[in-house]
Amino acid sequence: MALEKVYRMMNLLDEAAIGRLRGRVSATTRSLFPEPVDLVLCDCTTLFFESRCEETSAIPANLRE
Repeated sequence: MALEKVYRMMNLLDEAAIGRLRGRVSATTRSLFPEPVDLVLCDCTTLFFESRCEETSAIPANLRE
C-alpha cells in the first residue's frame, strides 16, 4: 500500500472513528483475560517507517541505523 494512501486514510479518522477504534481495541484486549481489566496500555515503540531514499543527511545521527 502506498504511503500516500495511508496518510489519506489517517485524515479520515475523526473523533467518532477514533472512539470506535479505542472501544474495539479495549473490548478485544479485555476478552483475552479471564480477570477484569482496569487499564490498557498500548506500546507503540515497535512502530517505524522505512524509506527507500538513499539520502540520510536529513536524518539525525541518533535515529540512523
